[in-house]
Amino acid sequence: MSLRFSFRKRVSSSGSDYTSFSPSTSNIPDVACTVFRTHKLGQFDSYCEFGGVSIRGSSHYQSGTSRQDSFVIFPRQDQIILALADGVSSSSLAQIGSSFVTLNLEKAVNSSFEGPVTGDIGKWNEVNAWLTRGLVGMFEAVSRKEGRSVPEDVLARRFEAGRKYATTLEVLVCDLNPSKDGSLEVLYVNLAGDGVVFHSASKALSAPLFLHRTKDPGGKVAALPICDSSPRIEKIEMGLDSYVALVSDGIGDQISSSKWLKRINRYLTRASMTTLSLHSLISEHDEWMLDDRTLLAIRHRS
Repeated sequence: MSLRFSFRKRVSSSGSDYTSFSPSTSNIPDVACTVFRTHKLGQFDSYCEFGGVSIRGSSHYQSGTSRQDSFVIFPRQDQIILALADGVSSSSLAQIGSSFVTLNLEKAVNSSFEGPVTGDIGKWNEVNAWLTRGLVGMFEAVSRKEGRSVPEDVLARRFEAGRKYATTLEVLVCDLNPSKDGSLEVLYVNLAGDGVVFHSASKALSAPLFLHRTKDPGGKVAALPICDSSPRIEKIEMGLDSYVALVSDGIGDQISSSKWLKRINRYLTRASMTTLSLHSLISEHDEWMLDDRTLLAIRHRS
């Protein structure tokens, strides 16, 4: 994965008050997995299942590198927020960067949105700025602790922080208040990243409907803390017996293969979502297991 550098002066550096995550790789497990479901929603007696799973790629075992993908799922008001961060492998401590943004996303969102999370680009730019200040602040604090000099120029500090902690960040926001036809709105927000987000329209659909892949034509990836470009935002109407899924590039690079496509679609339309089945879904051995694999899924069930 390579980086696209995009600087603007609107984001400045910050102090250590943003560095609530301690730079350590000892607490990053090889596998992370969680599943839960809601109570019945509205008059339609429907419910939602939410799941997330992430596994360490074989190349990271070989190099002694921790899992660089990270995810988080948390409730906020009448919404469930899911986020995926993929540490950029060319950065020396990418796993710390991805862990930092997922652990601190709730704080960043709460600092920008008073009410429900919406597709307000200005508010999401504030989230970007909050997390960027945190990553740069962590770089400054660690550098000073280790006796290393910190560049005076703000953009230079962001560049150096990116060399250590660069990470993508993509978010799904599921509103748990059904519309009149029983559908739920899911907001997809790409602050920086190259994952794949897709959804099905109904249980009868044989293949998912893709929204987009976010890598640019040059194959480069925007990443925090060195990206200020406006987020890409999509609204998805999730009807009964449908799903929305977001996968990191460890799966997304292979998603066009019929094997992976059928496997994920079959699971998300039929199987009961459990931590064991989620792990089995993405851990099947094949020639593409070098990179970390992460899947976030929302299912709206009748």
